[in-house]
Amino acid sequence: MITPCEFLMSDSTKKWSKFYISGIIGICVYCILTWISASYYPGSFGPLTDYLSVLGNSNLNPDGAIFYNLGVALTGLTLIPFYIGMYLTYGKPTGSKLISIATVFGFLNCLSIVLSAVFPEDVYELHFIWSLMIFLTWIPVLFLTNSFLFRKSGLVQWTSVYGLALALFDTAFVMYVLLIGTSTGSINEWITIFAFLGWIFLLAIAAIRKQT
Repeated sequence: MITPCEFLMSDSTKKWSKFYISGIIGICVYCILTWISASYYPGSFGPLTDYLSVLGNSNLNPDGAIFYNLGVALTGLTLIPFYIGMYLTYGKPTGSKLISIATVFGFLNCLSIVLSAVFPEDVYELHFIWSLMIFLTWIPVLFLTNSFLFRKSGLVQWTSVYGLALALFDTAFVMYVLLIGTSTGSINEWITIFAFLGWIFLLAIAAIRKQT
């Protein structure tokens, strides 16, 4: 038997699922422009040796930096409707404080993403701060959102398990950077970023499936 709360959440998921499409658009934009930027990179480039941010460094990637920085900035902007949709779907109907707080950190995350592109690796100090903020703000977003979604069923619940595992990995990566630095560990950045995009995709697909 469906409870009134579950009915409201199901209805909200259908109503606001269009907001989740922006998340999928953001994933496509980031991946395409990152690939274009990497194709212009004059030297060897790969996850075992290079952080993704070097693609946005105009000194190291003079012809391709604009594509990477544009991709990062646009992704940050497209995630704003995604977080709004997440709040309207799960936070507003249930009054969940977990989702409300996660949404606030989500907006901070979007701001951090955009500013990491405004201040690319050329401006290393500012870029490091805003890049670190991306991964720091992901920690509460992932832990809070997925702790709430874990109580659901189906694809959403499996997505929450994936998200909680990612939250632990992201936390470990942040600790790695703070304790050891960025001279090594680029593969951890790649895994965290693309795994987060995967989480966005799974959550968006779960919402869109509710509409059909």
